[in-house]
Amino acid sequence: MTLTGTAVSGGSDSVVFGIGGDLYTATGPDSFLDLAPNWKNVEFNIFGDGCDSEAEFNSGASVIPEVAVDYGYSAPPTCVNTGYTGETNNLDFASPPDISTIGSPALAWSENTTGGAKSACHSVIEIGEPTLTFSPSSVNFGDKTAVGKVKEESVTIKNTSSKNSKLDVTITGETTAAPFAVKSQCEKPLKPGQSCKVKVTFTPPNTTPQSGELTVNDDGARAPQMVPLSGTGK
Repeated sequence: MTLTGTAVSGGSDSVVFGIGGDLYTATGPDSFLDLAPNWKNVEFNIFGDGCDSEAEFNSGASVIPEVAVDYGYSAPPTCVNTGYTGETNNLDFASPPDISTIGSPALAWSENTTGGAKSACHSVIEIGEPTLTFSPSSVNFGDKTAVGKVKEESVTIKNTSSKNSKLDVTITGETTAAPFAVKSQCEKPLKPGQSCKVKVTFTPPNTTPQSGELTVNDDGARAPQMVPLSGTGK
């Protein structure tokens, strides 16, 4: 069973429901459905007969819903606990499924007759590329360093992926070019929420403004990533 939706700003929105070999489609102009600017959340619910009776599954039955999104980025969507849905079935949230890729950023979770997860989001695995942030996002060494002297600054690299994603990223090293230099590197795997620091130096050769980049290498799809560097000697 699949449910696919497409929203195009200023174009046509569509929803396709497939079960077995049958497909059912509904389309309409985005100006009427208004999906493109407002479609930010997705729910998956299992109801009984018009919410009047419970959908009963056999003991040991399980369901693994997968929600994939194509939105122009590689970071996974985020699970949000928003409250009671009013579902009527005998399934409960279970441990996250063992799924590593669906082909695009996605959420996948488990429901079965045994349960065991504390909440919906404890059952979810977020699938996509890890997200690295750099603090500061650019380094300006200023204009107070004497020619030939060395000034040092630090850049913090952090894996800001959600813990539900379990998206580890391995930092394999950093490079730059004169008059900048890497004094100490970050070369380690980072789990979601973990960070490490890189120390970068600037040795101005003259009083001309200098610019460069700190290149951060990792095992992610968007590697390498760059942090702008600048400074002026006096």
